Amino acid sequence: MDGGKRSVLVTGGAVRIGREIALALARDGWRVFIHHHTSAQAAAELVTEIRAGGGAAEAFQADLADLDAVEALAQAAAGAAAVSGAPLEALVNNASLFSYDTLETMTAAAFDRHVAVNLRAPLFLARRLAPAMGDRGGCIINMLDNKLDAPNPDYLSYTVAKLGLAAATKTLALALAPKVRVCGIAPGVTLSGGVLTDQGFGYAHDANPLHHGCTPGQIAGAVRFILGTPALTGQIIVIDGGQSLVNPGRDVAFLAP
Repeated sequence: MDGGKRSVLVTGGAVRIGREIALALARDGWRVFIHHHTSAQAAAELVTEIRAGGGAAEAFQADLADLDAVEALAQAAAGAAAVSGAPLEALVNNASLFSYDTLETMTAAAFDRHVAVNLRAPLFLARRLAPAMGDRGGCIINMLDNKLDAPNPDYLSYTVAKLGLAAATKTLALALAPKVRVCGIAPGVTLSGGVLTDQGFGYAHDANPLHHGCTPGQIAGAVRFILGTPALTGQIIVIDGGQSLVNPGRDVAFLAP
């Protein structure tokens, strides 16, 4: 590591997939700004771990459902990058709200919060931070979902918001060219949790055409690939072991026998 000669903001960067991305980019020499909402301890521990390994990292708290907090996060990250002398060159919109609902059970409040966190926040962060990337070949990566290619009615509010973010990915790639590239990553089931049990997680991976699925390390690898490929923009990389090719019609959490 070189202590961070360029900066990246990773939303939801303190835990799970975001943590893996933050660690991978820190190892590549990025100064990593780790956003979190309620995972303050995990964010602090990750900052300590990255610094202990010779890297550079800072943590920032924000509720992405609050537009004022989103604007403040962008301002803080851009300011920290400027002060550090490591220009902001990338944004990874990894944070997501993922709560179960259907057309019958969704509420207006839950729908609005899903859209605010999963669609509005990435858009406004992109608008605010793209100018800070200047002429250095900046890159924005939006974390999506393989449900884009294999829709089902489970997690309806989440799905609609992610579909909007997929459309925004391609639109922003045109709006921000030639200075900033915009791509997406659409993973299949990657970690167990919530209503997805360990048994269901294993079944979901075994049922893929490849009989194995996505891992956090593969997602981090895709982030590194996008950042390192200057001619790539407006594209969405699906990593799901082929699950979306055989759309089962339900979320995998409900398919385990």
